[in-house]
Amino acid sequence: MEVNKLKVIIDDYHKQLTTLNDFLSDNHRLFKNAISHALTSDCSKENEKIRLAAFEVINIFEEFKENPNKDTVSKKKLVHLTPDFVKRLTKVNKATSTTSMFNQMVLIQIATIQEALLKDVMLHIYEVSPMSMMSKNEVKVERILSCSDMNEFKREYAKELVQGVKGGSDGMLKAYRKFGIDLSEHFSWSNMVELIARRNIFVHNKGIIDVDYLQVVNPIRGDIQSSADVSIFKRVNIGDTDKLGLGEKIELDLTYMEDNLAGLESFSQLLFSKVQDKFYKN
Repeated sequence: MEVNKLKVIIDDYHKQLTTLNDFLSDNHRLFKNAISHALTSDCSKENEKIRLAAFEVINIFEEFKENPNKDTVSKKKLVHLTPDFVKRLTKVNKATSTTSMFNQMVLIQIATIQEALLKDVMLHIYEVSPMSMMSKNEVKVERILSCSDMNEFKREYAKELVQGVKGGSDGMLKAYRKFGIDLSEHFSWSNMVELIARRNIFVHNKGIIDVDYLQVVNPIRGDIQSSADVSIFKRVNIGDTDKLGLGEKIELDLTYMEDNLAGLESFSQLLFSKVQDKFYKN
């Protein structure tokens, strides 16, 4: 049955998300262990001050991860550090830089999976419901005759329609609404829109907020403030950007990644249900 093909698509993306989530958790654990080891291994047992300072710095990194925009370090009074400990801090700096780069890679991968999921499901809709491709656009006879049969033409034309969706998340939202499916009904949609915008500023602007990002996020902030049902937006991950403005840098952390992976998995289940109800009622 065609519905099984849809399930295969959704299940495949679930596997990708699960693999990525495991990869994310495992590597963050390794990074944390690397930082801890750099600070505390081989510390002289007699030099208790260095050991205490090491754990104090670990705590600072943990607090900074929870609230990267807070001037946490300035409020801590660390003991005098020896040259050996300064070398350890250099290792920590490398580990945290690696963590930041890793987070950006995962962010890009989540965005890629998200966009591919929507395109693959849309292509499936066109395959099971060719009438959905009906439009006033003219198709040249030569184009049809170049295909071996009508089924090949339908497949190729469907691919063109999917690849032709413009306007990012907003364009995809409008395209699905033509099928009678409103993607924005799921609580994760705002999350997904923000994630694509965040991916773009990390790829093109080193994570620094630009006008394009604010144009995407500000309407979401407005929706949250005006919504009577706050629970719908309770997992929208723009809390860390509420007080940030143009030219300021956004940070990525493990919680942000995990929330978006979980939200995307939940969203894919909703997408499956909506397509199933719409095109497989009989």
